[in-house]
Amino acid sequence: MSAFTTAARAKLGEITVEGRRIELVWLTWLDSVQASFTALEPNRIGTVIGLESPHARLVVCEAEHLDWVRSFSRSGLIVVAALEHYRHREVLVRGRST
Repeated sequence: MSAFTTAARAKLGEITVEGRRIELVWLTWLDSVQASFTALEPNRIGTVIGLESPHARLVVCEAEHLDWVRSFSRSGLIVVAALEHYRHREVLVRGRST
């Protein structure tokens, strides 16, 4: 992993939604949070944008995951978790580097 990649991406943590582990990664250059499955291919779900606004939302990039994300408010669960992790990003990232 290059220095640019390390500085531009920071793992915030993982959550579980309906039994599926999801990794949340802060994309520092976009100030957004990327959500990806840890054990499912394709792994990328999408990116949570608008984190500093009252209208944060998940932009899904893998069409294969659309039905799963839209069912049972899973999208909302991912957005809420991404917001919570994003709000604590400095502590979460600093905690992993010590």
